[in-house]
Amino acid sequence: MASVPSAGLKAVVIGAGPAGALASMYLAKRGYQVDVFEKRPAWPQARSPSLQPLMGESGSPDAQASSRSVRTYPMVINMRGVLGLQEVGAQDLPMLQTPMKGVTDNGGVISWEAQKAAPQPQAPMPAKPMSDDENSGHSGFTAAASPSGSSGSSSSSSAESGNLAGAAGEEERGRADPYVTYIVDRIALGQQLVGAAGSLYGDRICFHLGQQLLSVDFDRQSATFGPAQLRSSTAAGSKEEAGGSTAAQTVHYDLLVGADGANSRTRALLQAYDSSLTVETTYESCSKYKTFSGLQVHPDDPPYLPGFHQHKPSEYIYFNRSTVPDLPGGFTFLIVPDGTMSGIVSRVPDWQDPALAETLMEAFPSIPKPWIQHAVGQMEGQETSAFGRNIRCSKLHGKRVVLLGDAGHAVTSMLWQGCNMALDSVRVFNQVLDDTGDNLDLAPALYTKRRLADVHALQHLEFMEIVSKRMACKPVPIYKTAFSLLVLRISSVVRMVMSKLLPSMYPSSSYYDMLKDGSIPYTRVRNAVVSQAVAGMAAMICFVSVMAAAVRFAFVA
Repeated sequence: MASVPSAGLKAVVIGAGPAGALASMYLAKRGYQVDVFEKRPAWPQARSPSLQPLMGESGSPDAQASSRSVRTYPMVINMRGVLGLQEVGAQDLPMLQTPMKGVTDNGGVISWEAQKAAPQPQAPMPAKPMSDDENSGHSGFTAAASPSGSSGSSSSSSAESGNLAGAAGEEERGRADPYVTYIVDRIALGQQLVGAAGSLYGDRICFHLGQQLLSVDFDRQSATFGPAQLRSSTAAGSKEEAGGSTAAQTVHYDLLVGADGANSRTRALLQAYDSSLTVETTYESCSKYKTFSGLQVHPDDPPYLPGFHQHKPSEYIYFNRSTVPDLPGGFTFLIVPDGTMSGIVSRVPDWQDPALAETLMEAFPSIPKPWIQHAVGQMEGQETSAFGRNIRCSKLHGKRVVLLGDAGHAVTSMLWQGCNMALDSVRVFNQVLDDTGDNLDLAPALYTKRRLADVHALQHLEFMEIVSKRMACKPVPIYKTAFSLLVLRISSVVRMVMSKLLPSMYPSSSYYDMLKDGSIPYTRVRNAVVSQAVAGMAAMICFVSVMAAAVRFAFVA
């Protein structure tokens, strides 16, 4: 269904992360006037005519302090997330020009290119209105559109504008692969999405940075914002000099989009207003990490691995595990588009250790010492963060309110689907707006109906993975651990066997590849894992029964 012009409607988006930025572009494309409120005072180096930063220029002390307070870490984006970027015309982001080639583990390259080549996808089906059962709460693998066209246009011009830009040959064919993956830096992703929103839809989107949500009057459809509390000290007159306001402001909306992360203020206020919304944290990681960025790589640095200096940005993610048995830890990094490196250091027993640099050098001997010294220097005084939470909501909407991304369905990094699920949810909501003709009294509830089971399915898969690997901080009942371990192990064996016997039906031996494919809803992935486990158990029971019968027959004979 073609996008419906919605001139005159006003949307307020809370949060300028991936989900919020993409939602603002979808809504602007539909004709909404969009105000995006972000509590961070600035995205480092992000500049756009539509931005209203409360800080000075990027070189000012305030902006520099702001940049240091924003943490960065590697994120994975696959076709499930890329499809939404295509539809709003943001497919030319620099982060999408270099598909991920593989990973390294303690300096040893594990190349995805050595794995069995994934099949090319079938031609996308033309977009059409789908019933709730047909849609199954996922966005589907449909034709991409130009910024001004329909989200489901199948014309040649739309298809051309929807294709990912980049070099021909290998990279272009790789982008047609439903399993293609991109590794990006969180800060770079934020920069590029905000910049794309400003350049593509700057006349309809206005970003208000350094503004946090204070309250919402859901009956009168108004939200009040005020200056965010900065972690660093700032000069008294800096906000006023940059044109920012220190007074609270109330904004009226036709649609309120909560995309403000796992600690969502929007969700908390909505839960206090609507007793039918329940929120449960089913898992919270006990593993802690700190981040670093801006690490310069010099040609005269000790070699990390052969050919490292020839690697392009975003081609590889570099995992390093501690070589010291009594020091569980990890040192993960990637090369970002500007040629520097960013990453995380995790699971360090004592972050206050004055000899932390020496300890890490002992634990990670393959990493050049200057890199470790840089990371430790930048992490000094930084608070630790957990690897995420699994937050399960009973619904994803309120009165003219929707919760997108981590605000509605937070997950950990276990399956690398947090960002992809967030972008996919935005795409689902856009389809709901198509199907309801932008009826904002009906669309939020329909969004929950279509999307809730799907996000719960991924959370269920993630929980089984966490429990089976015994990564849960709190004790888990033994039957849950046994069930999760049994289902995942048997399903893995069955899928491996079927991929050998019926490669056309089972092109991949891992359900992880199914998660990357935007044409497959999470519910289908979860159901496939469970059904394969059931089939495997049934096959084993039949085999044991036949063997037992054969033994009995042999003894009787």
